[in-house]
Amino acid sequence: MTEVKAPQILQEISSDRLADVFAVRQEDNAGAPILLTWAVKEHTLSAQLLSQFHFGRPASTQESTFLKEVRTVGDKVYFFFPYEEMRPLKRFYESVATSDTLRAKLLRSIVALCSTADLPTALLYEIITQDRIVVLPDASVRFNFAITLPESFSHTEESEAAEACARLLIELLDEGSEEERAKKELLEKRLFRGGYRSFVELYRDVRMLTEDTGKRRENPVVYVKKELFRREDFFFRLFFTLTCIVLAVSLFILLSQAITGKIPLFNLFTRSFTRIGTESLVD
Repeated sequence: MTEVKAPQILQEISSDRLADVFAVRQEDNAGAPILLTWAVKEHTLSAQLLSQFHFGRPASTQESTFLKEVRTVGDKVYFFFPYEEMRPLKRFYESVATSDTLRAKLLRSIVALCSTADLPTALLYEIITQDRIVVLPDASVRFNFAITLPESFSHTEESEAAEACARLLIELLDEGSEEERAKKELLEKRLFRGGYRSFVELYRDVRMLTEDTGKRRENPVVYVKKELFRREDFFFRLFFTLTCIVLAVSLFILLSQAITGKIPLFNLFTRSFTRIGTESLVD
């Protein structure tokens, strides 16, 4: 961390007592890349961020490739990140996701981006909950680091970030078709039943929900059978199987009675021993 001059400020994005957020250039050169910077004023918060990013350790142990540089200017610590245009998912999802294929791609891309991001989990949680995942016109997704910094970055479990991501997907699906809302209900049930412990679990469900998008629909019987045995609830499968058996037996009895006027299953128990060999047990 070096003491140098402040970067060239192009735009002030936000400001509060903890930090100022700017779009900047690090060099007085029109061709230099634009970066986003947090100018953190609160020293405890600066120390927490440096610790979260493992800054000061060897490059191989640093936690994030998103953090481009840390710079001290006076009493502020500047954190530099890639700059992205402000195109939040909640506002631009519908204009970009113009087909089933694109919607499926977006949902998978959102979870993949979060699951592979080398960011502190606490920061990832803030990006998700503050709607700072942006969608570009080509349907790719990126992080925008123009967040409102919290008072402190406490330890955050991956499950908290994964469930925040699931809630974001549910909110996006709520704006879609009837089929999209059905996917939303499945994600809501999973959250209600115990949630997601990791992004891997969330990606597995999202992939399952979107993998058939754009393909010819399966035979309904095959589809129901596949979905049934994908479910994790053993008791649901057991109840469903027993119900099918009872219905099949009932149907057999009704058809037998309609055709023969008798109920073969009753005869099995009432007349099984009326004759043994050549001897009749009935007078």
